[in-house]
Amino acid sequence: MSELTGLSPLMAPAGRTSETVKQPGTDRNIAPLQNASGPVNVSPPYVTPLSPPRPLRQVLPPAVPAGVILYKDVQVQIQLNIDERGRVITARPSASPEKVSQSLLGAALKAATQWQFQPATLHGQPVGSEYTVIFEFHPKQY
Repeated sequence: MSELTGLSPLMAPAGRTSETVKQPGTDRNIAPLQNASGPVNVSPPYVTPLSPPRPLRQVLPPAVPAGVILYKDVQVQIQLNIDERGRVITARPSASPEKVSQSLLGAALKAATQWQFQPATLHGQPVGSEYTVIFEFHPKQY
C-alpha cells in the first residue's frame, strides 16, 4: 500500500466530509461556494463554529488487488467515524450503485482504517466526526 499526504478534502453537505482518492498525479478541482446570485466571496478571517477533519496520513490500497480482474472503473465508498483525537474508530462500506468484489472492498477497508486525521473541531474544541473516502480502481492498461 502506498501513502499520500497533502490531499485536500472536498466538503459535503450537513457537516460531513468526503474525499475522492484517485491514482497519484491526478488533479481535482473544487467548485467555488455559490448561491443564487453567484460566487460568494468570504474575506479572511472567516471563523466557522464547525471545522471538518483533515487527513494527515492517507494510505491507498493496491491499484488492483491480487486475483481481481477489472473490466471497467470501479468506485468503493468507505464511511469513516473519527474520534476527537483524529483516529479512525470504525470504517464501513457505503451503499454502492453496483456490486463490488469482496477483494476490492477488503483492500479499501484495510487502507481506510490506516488513515489519520486532524480532528474536526466545534467552537475550537476537537469532536468526533464522519468522513467518506471514495477509492477509484481502474483496469490495467495493456
